[in-house]
Amino acid sequence: METVIDVGIHLYWWLSISAASLAVLPIYGIDWFRNAVILSACRGKLTDKAPSQALGVLSDAFVPQKWFSHFYIVGSVWNAVVLLLLLQKTTPAYFSSLLCSCTLILFQVHVVRRFIETVYIMKYPKDARMHVLAYVFGLSYYIMVPMTYAYPLYAHQACRHSSVVREIMGVVICLLGQLVQSHSHYILSTLGKSKNTRRYVIPRGGLFQFVSCPHYFGEIVLYVGLALTGTEGTLSGWYPCVWVVLNLILAARMTHAWYKEHFKTYPATRKALIPFLY
Repeated sequence: METVIDVGIHLYWWLSISAASLAVLPIYGIDWFRNAVILSACRGKLTDKAPSQALGVLSDAFVPQKWFSHFYIVGSVWNAVVLLLLLQKTTPAYFSSLLCSCTLILFQVHVVRRFIETVYIMKYPKDARMHVLAYVFGLSYYIMVPMTYAYPLYAHQACRHSSVVREIMGVVICLLGQLVQSHSHYILSTLGKSKNTRRYVIPRGGLFQFVSCPHYFGEIVLYVGLALTGTEGTLSGWYPCVWVVLNLILAARMTHAWYKEHFKTYPATRKALIPFLY
């Protein structure tokens, strides 16, 4: 049974990372696949520019974007269950390392915070949508991430030779990423978007002075922190981080292009995702 779970975790991430890589990298001859991934990834204002009919009969299968909250409900409940199972399984010697348990605790803070932001802070237009494939994948993602972080310790395969410095670094980086993302979401929530119109304005303040998507940058930073706290002796903890980087590069690229297209006065020096670099 443990072998099946282990293979399933690796297979899930290999397929997810491969799909994201093919969509991001400029590989010739796979436009059909890239367009399918882009269409499934589009949400909110980006759905108007999504490649049409890239997914055949599923091309017009969208759900409300406010259903994003479902991801965090599933994530917070399932992560709490996995954490409790981990605490029951691990011995004090293993748990004292805090390598995997710390990762799950930080992830719990993340998904609970995102639920609060999605329901009570973010202002989605009534007609904002996301593709049904993104919705289904999102649900699976928040089931797989806690399993990915916890399984190596649960199976006594990793979290050996723990480094206190590495753990502290991971915690600090993760919390900084969460702070950046939360602050960026707050700025977005205060923009002049009427509940009855689809009027957007140029975000300003915070890291928006440097990039179009600081909330995505913050998410990448927090996942790097999560990976640092939970990957001693295994690379599997980096799977979610790698997928997040690829996915948000694609999303930031589309969002940055949308802003430049719709605002002629958009700051020319502003990057898409990473300050001063990209």
